[in-house]
Amino acid sequence: MTTMAVKIKNFGLTFKFLIQNIVISILLGVVIWSVFSSIFSQELKKIIDSTTHEKITIVEELGKQYQTSLKQYQNLQIRGIEKILNSSAQDFYLMVQFFYQEVQKKKITSIKAQEELKKLMAQKKVGQSGYFYILNSKGDVVYHPQKTIEKTGEELKKALELP
Repeated sequence: MTTMAVKIKNFGLTFKFLIQNIVISILLGVVIWSVFSSIFSQELKKIIDSTTHEKITIVEELGKQYQTSLKQYQNLQIRGIEKILNSSAQDFYLMVQFFYQEVQKKKITSIKAQEELKKLMAQKKVGQSGYFYILNSKGDVVYHPQKTIEKTGEELKKALELP
């Protein structure tokens, strides 16, 4: 069998597989739509046929369900943010570790390593507009992308009005 014949045969199998998946997806969509539209219609009928007190109870229950869904969504957002921050912190740690090892091997000076690390940190974003900064054990800002913020711990506390 020639290469062209194999490609045509493979295309035929791929096309057949694609059509089968489309048909299955459409059928599943129709089934899901019919189930949910039926449930929605039943719930709507309950609301229309209910008394004012029952309507209030239904609305309160819907409000609780909405609040629960909203909390679940917010928790997902928080977990997503935590994952981004954790990943960014791990990336930063690996950068620091790399430069530390290079200094230990005497392949680069500590000053050069700090300069390179600062360059990399200036390029790295956390989320859309966040950034890294470094504090030492005394709370002094060792690195901040806005150079004017590099202050001692005491200066930082005063600037932020911390006790």
